[in-house]
Amino acid sequence: MDKGRSTARATPTMCPTPEPPDAPARSASTPSPAELLGNGDRRVAPRREIPGPVTLEVLGALVETRAQNISPTGLLVTLGAPLRVKLSWTEDGRQHERTGRLARLQRLSADQSGLAIEFDPD
Repeated sequence: MDKGRSTARATPTMCPTPEPPDAPARSASTPSPAELLGNGDRRVAPRREIPGPVTLEVLGALVETRAQNISPTGLLVTLGAPLRVKLSWTEDGRQHERTGRLARLQRLSADQSGLAIEFDPD
């Protein structure tokens, strides 16, 4: 491996449903993932919930990155191009598939992250 260059490998994964059907109901004081993202000011179109799993595939198995800094607990890398993804889900009995780019990633808690994907134009 070249010194000074980092690579990150990504494999397609099945993303779990944010709230499984058997999950207890959220109380009025428990924020939803969308509320935790704090993205109200960034929305340019109305939103709706989609029940069920979504498959997220990172397009391109190898992503070239540049290391910005490192510490004993982690490494910050930057990408020279958008991180391209493909999403698949079923809604109202119809299979959907869209491609796009990662627009934002935000850590919601120690074991949960939120990813904002901007779809490619149709």
